[in-house]
Amino acid sequence: MSAPLDDPWEARFEALFPAYLLPSAMQGAIDPAAAEQLVRRVLGPGASFATFRASTLVAAHGNEIAEFALRALPDLCRALRGRTEVTPEAHRGRLLGRLDVPRTLAARMRGDRETLVSRVRVRRYDQPAEVVVRAVVVRLCAVLASLLRGWGRAPPGWATHAIAWDRALRSTLERTALRRVAVVAFDDVEPHALRGRPQRAFALAATLFDALRETLDSNDPRSVARCVAKGALWPMEPWQRFELAVALTLAHAIEHRLTREAPGRWQIRHAVVDPRRQEIVVFECDDGRRLRMFYNQSPLASGRRQEAIAHYFGGEASSRPDVVVLGDGPGREPRAVVIEVKLSKDPSYLHRGFDEAIGYAVDYARHLSDFAGSVLVTPGRLRGAPRPDDKVVAIGWPDWLRPHVVHEAVLATVGGAAGNATDPFPARSESFSP
Repeated sequence: MSAPLDDPWEARFEALFPAYLLPSAMQGAIDPAAAEQLVRRVLGPGASFATFRASTLVAAHGNEIAEFALRALPDLCRALRGRTEVTPEAHRGRLLGRLDVPRTLAARMRGDRETLVSRVRVRRYDQPAEVVVRAVVVRLCAVLASLLRGWGRAPPGWATHAIAWDRALRSTLERTALRRVAVVAFDDVEPHALRGRPQRAFALAATLFDALRETLDSNDPRSVARCVAKGALWPMEPWQRFELAVALTLAHAIEHRLTREAPGRWQIRHAVVDPRRQEIVVFECDDGRRLRMFYNQSPLASGRRQEAIAHYFGGEASSRPDVVVLGDGPGREPRAVVIEVKLSKDPSYLHRGFDEAIGYAVDYARHLSDFAGSVLVTPGRLRGAPRPDDKVVAIGWPDWLRPHVVHEAVLATVGGAAGNATDPFPARSESFSP
């Protein structure tokens, strides 16, 4: 993990995520269960589609929420005057307000000599537009509070302003005339009452009401698809976005190679929405060969390095490659390429990342390609290009976008696109020397 970098990989990420992970049939309509599976696979098992929806809402409408919470709503509440209503109130032995003579005399004629009826002026804040505004404020407070609890002390960088918005909304709700506005549940208010009102707060409340209903409440597959399609707004740290940009760019390049070199023979399966699968993308050939891509999990059995760590220090090694591409097929021993991704330009940090790649080459030696089996990807161009004979290579993002040795290593795990390449994986021991 490192500080955000303003690099061209962001555009690539936005172009491929999440569209490339979804079957074409899901581009316009996604079942909520499939969306839940996608979110958990990408963001981790502790994530939920509900939290994702809320994060997407805040990210997509942050400007409107900020203006509403910090300026427009306080301005509106300072101008709220309500309406005055005179109502009769009966009290035994005491008078509040002006005496209502006719009603008091009526009580006397009924034999009640202790009741005094007064005319009391009551200020009410129950105009339909004000009621809708209050309902929107209460709903936004609940959404922001939920997100802040989930983020803990490390909110996403783009969401740090949410704390100020939450405080401003709650302060306005508790300390202004808004607290006296009639309470009506969000689902029961009439948003059309906001239309045509000149105050800016009403227009923003209408926009936010529609966004809350569309993003958080609708389970219509088309609405869910529109929400999921806003991949650039997902609540991910920059390093995680870079990891996905690296993985999806590689998958896209491999698909292009397979289609060009063996047309009609390979099919892509978008496994990320399939709860029965661990992969995010699978390429399947008509002869039974497969290329499977895993993100943030390793399907490979632990090797000598992790066994040594467990032996000398106890427990298990916590590190694992960010991306694994595993090739197998009938009569073929599974082979893999593992990829470590580092979003940094700090040389010492990148050196540690390369050491991790070497460690993976040791740990998974019996599974990996003899060339470019373990890879480090960085955001900037490196001084040297990856050498075809190296077992561990490093490559910068600018070169990651062009054909390179890692493509050859991935295809070699299944004997090339056509399956007629010489097997590059002779029997070997688990020894390794970088």
